[in-house]
Amino acid sequence: MIRAIKAEFLKVKGSKVPLWTALAVVAYGLVAIAGAFGMKATDLNETLSTAGGSWAIAAGRGWYSPTWENVLRQNVQGIAGAWGVLLFGFVTAYVFGRERKEGTDATMLTSPVHRRSFAVAKTVVVAVWVLALTLLAFLFQTAGFALAGLEGFAWGHVFGSLGETLQAAALIYLTLPLVAFFALTGKPRYLRPMLFLVVAWVLGNTVATTDYAHLYPWMMPVLIGGASWLPVPSDRLDLASWVVALGVFVFGLALTMWKIGRSNDAVAGRE
Repeated sequence: MIRAIKAEFLKVKGSKVPLWTALAVVAYGLVAIAGAFGMKATDLNETLSTAGGSWAIAAGRGWYSPTWENVLRQNVQGIAGAWGVLLFGFVTAYVFGRERKEGTDATMLTSPVHRRSFAVAKTVVVAVWVLALTLLAFLFQTAGFALAGLEGFAWGHVFGSLGETLQAAALIYLTLPLVAFFALTGKPRYLRPMLFLVVAWVLGNTVATTDYAHLYPWMMPVLIGGASWLPVPSDRLDLASWVVALGVFVFGLALTMWKIGRSNDAVAGRE
């Protein structure tokens, strides 16, 4: 197992994809930071209160007032939104799908290492990668927010935002084994998992304001801090939510291991 994990990290070390994903996080962070400066320069809360619809509801909650508490909400909303779901999904698709794309699957699946070790090792790599991107996003955006000079700074807000951001990332991570399964099926390797995520995200927006949103895995992260684009109230997760999320993780991991096992048998049958 340790050898498999080391091997997977060595593969990532020699790739430029981690750098590109980090740059994607920074690019989004610049947009979020610009939004913080815009929030301070203009009274968005008053402007959007007359916009109607979900924007007016969010403005009624005071979500666009230029305060630290409000701007820090962008940390968790960014991770919980489409960019977090799609970027983490792409990382998973890359880690699990690159073997077939690069033609190294036959060597991997016939090596003297238990086939489940590869699934677990890749899952560990994805976890570390997701955590690194999450911390980068949080630190970069929070540092940028500090430059905006907003009112109401408190370390409690910062640490609370960090906890919510990590919680949102963890919930997304629990859905990623399903992405891994789709990355192991069909060609090209990255198309199916990304289409799956787009469909899952779109469906999530349709159930966002229903009583079942807290049971839909791809909407759970949004419910942690709410969402100004719908908007969705926060604090709607409960024990059932985490049970469902863990169930999705176990089911997805089982499917992935089963698929890797079938691939191993197919490779062995061709020899």
